[in-house]
Amino acid sequence: MLNKGSLKDISFLRLLMDLYNNKATGILRLTMGSVVKIIYLSKGRPVFSASNSPSDRMGAMVLRLNLVTEEQLDVALKEIMKTGNRLGTVLVNMGRSEEHTSELQSH
Repeated sequence: MLNKGSLKDISFLRLLMDLYNNKATGILRLTMGSVVKIIYLSKGRPVFSASNSPSDRMGAMVLRLNLVTEEQLDVALKEIMKTGNRLGTVLVNMGRSEEHTSELQSH
């Protein structure tokens, strides 16, 4: 079933609550100009998200939240090139993310 609408008609929080209450499974695609954000839902729960906005990328986020320094991020990015692992995995392996997990989850 394809549903379309505007967040002018409903708040984002209300939309997520409705999807959760209805145990919706599928993809929620949000667009604003050229920015596209996608939330994958399983039984009403978000299980993955993606965005084409550079500010939503994990590297930018951990820098913005002061969870890593630029130098630490550079080391992690080099490790990604060598191993092919994702940034979160590399940061945990480096010991930078694990100690800040509660901080990251609160944002």
